[in-house]
Amino acid sequence: MTRRLLIPLCTISILSSAGLSGCGQDGPDRYELAGEVTYKGRAVPVGTIVFIPDESRGNRGPGTTAGISNGQYKTPPGQGTIGGPHMVRISGYDDQVKAMPGAPGEQTIPANPPLFENVELKVDLPRSNARYDFHLPPGKR
Repeated sequence: MTRRLLIPLCTISILSSAGLSGCGQDGPDRYELAGEVTYKGRAVPVGTIVFIPDESRGNRGPGTTAGISNGQYKTPPGQGTIGGPHMVRISGYDDQVKAMPGAPGEQTIPANPPLFENVELKVDLPRSNARYDFHLPPGKR
């Protein structure tokens, strides 16, 4: 290869490598996940859903949490799941709340006992922006 051709090829190679390593986000790709959460066939009024990568099945990375409102959840922008095997922990409450005595501000707590707490499921989540519904049977609590 002639020297005149070798210098531009080396320059392109160096710039390409620098461009690839210097751009993008840190960590694994994260995907937006949204869906429906039902319990006994009805939308869960209020709750939380926690997504934890399942290390026992070889999935490592950041987890995320989303709120449930009127049976719907959506992971926060830029803080979605990494896909793959996950442990999912879901808690659901009735929508009635009451003021927490002695608490500063307007903090509230559920007025009734929880519908269910910390139901754990093993799921395999998609490695793309997607919809994933959770329909909890009556036996879960």
